[in-house]
Amino acid sequence: ECDTIVIAGMGGENIAQILAGAPWTADGRHTLLLQPQSRAEALRRFLAEHGYAIAREALVRDRGFLYPVIEAGAGEMHLTLGRQWAGADLLYDPLGDRYIIEKIIQLQAAAAGSNRASAPEARERGDYARAVITELLQMREEWRHANCPGN
Repeated sequence: ECDTIVIAGMGGENIAQILAGAPWTADGRHTLLLQPQSRAEALRRFLAEHGYAIAREALVRDRGFLYPVIEAGAGEMHLTLGRQWAGADLLYDPLGDRYIIEKIIQLQAAAAGSNRASAPEARERGDYARAVITELLQMREEWRHANCPGN
């Protein structure tokens, strides 16, 4: 009976679980407006793997925190690791630079923790974090070139 579904104010993993329980949301007749409070990368990955495509994404600031707002619907998309973590299309978002920096800092802390551990799984998590950081640094440069002429 509706054409737009809003799911907001919870973690990206919880939003993904809700969508997994409602596969009819990927039938092409619904627009999804999703606003994860955390783990947005998990939600973006879920969307890409389950027949959804992100049409638009924007950042909002609330009480000093940045949150993505994602418009999605049925479709196919491929997201690099960097786009999973820092947004599918935030090249011209005025808050994009700050958001990318926050993700880099978060992943640097994770990589540092993994470096101190001796388990092979920890090293793999550290390698993953470093791979994402590399992509995020490249995305930040792209953002700077698109938004700061002369830099």
